[in-house]
Amino acid sequence: MSDVEVPFGDKPAETATLLLAAAMEKYGNTSAVRTGDNVFVVPEEIAKAAEAKEEPEPPKPPAKKTAKKASKK
Repeated sequence: MSDVEVPFGDKPAETATLLLAAAMEKYGNTSAVRTGDNVFVVPEEIAKAAEAKEEPEPPKPPAKKTAKKASKK
């Protein structure tokens, strides 16, 4: 497979983490992950594996409203 470019994106650290984890899983090391001009350069199989691991952030639950207790004086 050939190398592909993966943009850094809005959160480069998260992108790097996904790519490095995929490289470790496939090859047992991270040497396949390199950088270019605002991109990571990786084998296509690593990019696909990292994309499969990427999960959307779960929606945040609505804030709970608590009733204020009356203080006794």
